[in-house]
Amino acid sequence: MTLVFANEVSGAVVGGFTPLISTLLVQWSGDASRPVSVYMMVTALAALLCAYLARDILDGGQLNVTTATKRDALVGVRQVMDDTGDHAR
Repeated sequence: MTLVFANEVSGAVVGGFTPLISTLLVQWSGDASRPVSVYMMVTALAALLCAYLARDILDGGQLNVTTATKRDALVGVRQVMDDTGDHAR
């Protein structure tokens, strides 16, 4: 639950304010796009850092998803697809 909340909030904050921040950066720089590029690189690096740190946390045993759990999830998805007739073929 916490991971989902963090993902949704970060998406809303970063994604929601990006057009505003980009517009302000372009106006501030006098129609140059370099500050927007730097801003996008910084947000991408922050995302990569968070993904790297999350991987270390997940590998540390705080979230242990077994192969059986993954298999059960796939069986459930297949069952839903069979019930709805939704097949990606």
